[in-house]
Amino acid sequence: MSLLALGGYLCWSFSTSTDHLEVSADNGWFLLLTPLAMIASGFLAAAWAKWVRRSPYFHSGEGTDADAPQLLAAS
Repeated sequence: MSLLALGGYLCWSFSTSTDHLEVSADNGWFLLLTPLAMIASGFLAAAWAKWVRRSPYFHSGEGTDADAPQLLAAS
């Protein structure tokens, strides 16, 4: 909960630190929008893989290799 509160405070702090967007390391809007753009591009890539490429990862109904019983058994 504290990390969520800290993230909210940082978003508020970055957005109120300046009144315009500028590509600069000390611009609050740039510091706020850069990670958001990276997260959004990850969601877009996952959506493309799921609905356009129809990757078996999303609809196979099977677990990953880490879930395989032979890998979990001690040697």
